[in-house]
Amino acid sequence: MLIVTRGSRAVRWIGVAVLTTALSASLTLGSLAAPAIAAPSDIDRILVDTNIARAAAGLPALKRNTAIDAVAQAWAQKMATDGFAHNPNYAAQIPAGWSLASENIAGGYSAATVVNAWLNSPGHRTNIMSAATDIGIGFYVAPGGTAYSVQNFARYPTSTTPAALTATPVPTVSGSATLGRTLTASAGAWAPSPVSLAFQWSAAGVKIAGATAPSYVAVTADLGKRLTVTVTGTKPGYATVAKTSIGTAAVKGTLTATPTPTIAGTAKVGQVVTAATGAWAPAPVTLLYQWTRSGTAITGATASSYTIRAADVGATLTVTVTGTKPNYGPVARKSQPTAMVVG
Repeated sequence: MLIVTRGSRAVRWIGVAVLTTALSASLTLGSLAAPAIAAPSDIDRILVDTNIARAAAGLPALKRNTAIDAVAQAWAQKMATDGFAHNPNYAAQIPAGWSLASENIAGGYSAATVVNAWLNSPGHRTNIMSAATDIGIGFYVAPGGTAYSVQNFARYPTSTTPAALTATPVPTVSGSATLGRTLTASAGAWAPSPVSLAFQWSAAGVKIAGATAPSYVAVTADLGKRLTVTVTGTKPGYATVAKTSIGTAAVKGTLTATPTPTIAGTAKVGQVVTAATGAWAPAPVTLLYQWTRSGTAITGATASSYTIRAADVGATLTVTVTGTKPNYGPVARKSQPTAMVVG
């Protein structure tokens, strides 16, 4: 629609275009003359007057979109040189993603009067009062003094920031970090209730496949690694939150066979006695020895066998065998004492 009004000093024009689907045309911004820079006060006046009118109608303010400004300003200058007409391709020049796009143009109106002129025209008013979210404004005064104004409107999806959960405690882990033992996660009280909680156990920071229950039994692959559990809280309309527990101690194994040693040999000076350790498991297990004289460790007596000395006469001998294995807890086993050593 094109409306022409004649005042006492100048001819004025206003035009309107509305579309809800993209235009197909060959005109691009690259073919337009470089846009002149409008005075910020002129652009601000058009924006303010537009949003005042929308507020009076109970509508939200339009957001100024600088990318759309560039399209509008380029077209305002082009009209000054090529004649008053709508931009046939503004919908392809503004940022993509819009669901509604429209245009108001005018010639011969100042920044202070153009919005009122548009509001007094039903088609232009419809654009100003539309469901648009963004606006771009162009305003250019030609060398002869005629001002050209452009409004480009667009509706883009509005993003909503989800609410924040009010209580998101850090989970804790109870139980022994030992092979075959059960560890249990305590998630704490999340709010506002109800909050859906998901669990994920990790070993040394790497997620354990399938370990998504509140409890977890340590396996061989976990030996030597610290375990953590991450609890993720979800609730419709709220931002998802994930909290990770403090790591456990490094997982240790438990030796499954730790037999009590026995001593073979005669308790007599000069005789050799030997510790019989039995089979420790899971193999291999490193065994350490310490012989004692009536309960007191004998210095240097740390081999699997021991030659009885004169100092041992009248005492009994025992041997303690300690089994060690990487990532397993050490276990010590003490033999029964020998008979009293004789000379």
